Amino acid sequence: MIIDHEPSSIYHGKPAPAVGSHALFDSDREAGGSLRHYYEKHVVPTEAEKEGDAFKFGRAFHAVVGEKRNLLAGTDAEFVVRPATYRNQKGEVKAWNAQAKECEKWANSETRTVIRHEDAMLIERMAREIRDDHDASEIMRDGKPEVVIRHLDQESGLQVQCRFDWIDLPRMVWADFKTCDDLAWFEKDAIRYNYHRQVAWYTRLLCDEMEWPFPNPDLKGGFIVASSKSMPWACQVFDFAPETLIACDKKNRAALNRLGQAYAENFWPQSTGGIRTITTYAPAHTR
Repeated sequence: MIIDHEPSSIYHGKPAPAVGSHALFDSDREAGGSLRHYYEKHVVPTEAEKEGDAFKFGRAFHAVVGEKRNLLAGTDAEFVVRPATYRNQKGEVKAWNAQAKECEKWANSETRTVIRHEDAMLIERMAREIRDDHDASEIMRDGKPEVVIRHLDQESGLQVQCRFDWIDLPRMVWADFKTCDDLAWFEKDAIRYNYHRQVAWYTRLLCDEMEWPFPNPDLKGGFIVASSKSMPWACQVFDFAPETLIACDKKNRAALNRLGQAYAENFWPQSTGGIRTITTYAPAHTR
C-alpha cells in the first residue's frame, strides 16, 4: 500500500501501525537496541516521549526542504517561529527571554510546534544550499514528499512501513534528508546512526511493494541528501554500493524475523546472548 501525506501522528503513533526502520533498530542489539527495549518503547510504552529541540528541528527541516513550506511567513499550520525579541511592560524591545511574563504568555497561547528563531533561519539557509546543489536539485526535479509504503511482510508475519522524504516512482528515484554537524564526518555518522541499514530497509520495502527484484539495477537511488548545520553550510548527496545494501538487507531480515518470533512467543529478552567479535583494529595513536 502506498499512502500520500499520511499525518506524522499516525505514522509515528504509539503503537505505530507497522514496524519502521527506527523501531526495528530499537529491537536489534547490533544496532544498539534489544527486544526488551523495543517492547518497553513500542509495545507497552509507559510514558509519552518528549519531543526535544533536535527532533523539532528535524521535522521543521523536512517540512521546509521537502514540502517547501515557509516557516518565517508565520502562516504555517504546524510550526510557528518564536520571535527573536519581545516588548516588555515598559515598551522596551528586549532579546527573547523564556522567563519573562510576556514570553511565557506567548508560549502558553501557542498550540503549534515552536521553532526557535535562530533555528528557523538556519533551516532556511540549509534548504537554500540544497536547492542550489546540482545533484540534490536534479533528484528533486520531479516527485513528491512524505510518501508512505506499508504492507505485510510474509516471512515475519509483521506489518512493515517506511516513509520517503522524497520519491519519484516514474524515474525510480528516492531520497532521504539528513542534517549533520560536519559533512567531513558524515560517512562515520551514517554507520553510527544506521543510515546504511535504513536505506536498505527503504529499498527493500519499495522493491517488494512494486514487485521489483532486490537490488534493482534500474533503481537510480536510494540517496541521502545531507546538509551541514555549520560552516561552510554545504550539501552533499550520498548513495550506497549494491553490496552494502545486500549485506544490510540480510541484517535487517534477521532482525525482523527475530522480532516476529518475539511477538509470536511474547518473549522479550534484554540480550540475544553470544559473544561479539570486533574485527576493526584502531591503533591508539589514531583514536
